[in-house]
Amino acid sequence: HAGSRDKDLVQNAFERGVKATGLPPLELQPWDRTIFSRLDHSLDALGRLPGKSKSKLIRGLAETASADGTITPREINLLRAIATTLDCPMPLIA
Repeated sequence: HAGSRDKDLVQNAFERGVKATGLPPLELQPWDRTIFSRLDHSLDALGRLPGKSKSKLIRGLAETASADGTITPREINLLRAIATTLDCPMPLIA
C-alpha cells in the first residue's frame, strides 16, 4: 500500500512479494487507520522468526516494493525500518 494507490498495482506487487518468500498465496489486507497498531503486534511476532525466515520475508518485501520497477524513498525507508526492527540485513537494491 505504501507505493501506490492503484489497487491492481498493489495487488500485483503483493502477490510478487508473497511468491518471493516461498509462502503459499496470502490475502492482501485492506489499508485502514488501524494498520499501525496491528503492525506493531505483527513485527513483534515476526521478530520471533528464525533468521532464514526473516531474510525470506525481507526479500519478499523488497520484491513487493520494486514490483513496479521503481522503489520510492518511502518504500526504502519502510523496508529499512522493518529490516532494522527484525535485526535482519537489508538486501542490495539497485
